[in-house]
Amino acid sequence: MVRAVVSDSSSVEDVLQEAFLRVLKTRKSFANQQEAYNYLRRAVLNTSIDSYRRVQRQNSRFDTRNGERRTQGYAEIGADPLSLLLISEAAETHSDLVNAVERALRSLPPKQREAVEVFFRRESTLKLKEFCQEQDVPYSTLRSRMLQGIDQIREYLRQRGVSEFGQPKERSNDLRRFKAR
Repeated sequence: MVRAVVSDSSSVEDVLQEAFLRVLKTRKSFANQQEAYNYLRRAVLNTSIDSYRRVQRQNSRFDTRNGERRTQGYAEIGADPLSLLLISEAAETHSDLVNAVERALRSLPPKQREAVEVFFRRESTLKLKEFCQEQDVPYSTLRSRMLQGIDQIREYLRQRGVSEFGQPKERSNDLRRFKAR
C-alpha cells in the first residue's frame, strides 16, 4: 500500500515506521483485531499520503538541467521519522517551558513583573534609563526588582519540577549587560 502512494521505494520503511509511531503515540485500545487492523491500515495510508505531499512540496521546483521534476526520499531531504520526532518533542518541550515561565511571570507581584518585562520584553524603543526617568524609579531599584522577580520565577519553576530548574544556582553576572542599555 505504501509503495503505491510513495514514489520513492527507499522511503517505504521510513513511512511505515512513522505510521507505527503515530499509532503508538495515540495509545488507542481496540475492541477486536479487525478494528485494530482497520485503524492501522488507515494510519499507514494517511502517513503515506502525508509523506508523498511533503516530498511533493519540497520538490515543487524543477531541475533546471533537464526540465524534469525530481523526487527525493527521506535521506535526501534530511527528514527521517526519528528527526521529525525529535524536532516535534523539542518544540513541545520548548512550548511547555514558555508556558510555565508565563505562568510564573503572572504569579509575580505587579512591580516585579513590570521590572522583568521592562528588562526582557523590549518591544518599545525606550531605553532603560529613559524608562526609569519617565516612571521616576531609580535604575538600581528597577534592577533589584527584576532580579528578585527572576529568583521567584526560578523558584516557581523548581517547585513545579521543571527539569532545568531542579538545582538552585547562584545568580550570574550575565545581567550586567543590561546596565549598558
